[in-house]
Amino acid sequence: MLHFLHSKLPKELVCEIALFEGRILRAFICDYVGQLYSGIYKKHFGSRYCLKYITREPIYTGRTMYPIEFFSAWSTMYRKRFPGLVKKRKPHKFMRSYYGIIPETVLNRERVKIENKTENTLGKTSFRMRSRYMLIDPMPYLNDPELMEFLGF
Repeated sequence: MLHFLHSKLPKELVCEIALFEGRILRAFICDYVGQLYSGIYKKHFGSRYCLKYITREPIYTGRTMYPIEFFSAWSTMYRKRFPGLVKKRKPHKFMRSYYGIIPETVLNRERVKIENKTENTLGKTSFRMRSRYMLIDPMPYLNDPELMEFLGF
């Protein structure tokens, strides 16, 4: 899709344009989240959370990647805890048409930045609490002391 820009612009500039647009980064994160088996998400979040539901387009108009940024951070944490549950064959469903535009190291670096930002927003809660109650958008509820006490803050 953006491959035609390589003939007209320098590679670094095309990379920055594609990162700013966000479509390729979102596709990369969707493939990253898809490397864990769907049953893991269903086990921790409920039967509704299959990979199709997790990687769908965002329904919030103000957010561009929520909840995929949460699932990316959760997936990284789960991989560190259980490294044997990652698929041996990596999925390429979302990134198929975007390969070669942005190097994978740059995409991984951007994914880690998003995960660190998400970790700071969600706070340091236990693994179980994070999987059950932190799916809601936390911003409207930060002023409610009873809910924050219930969530463990």
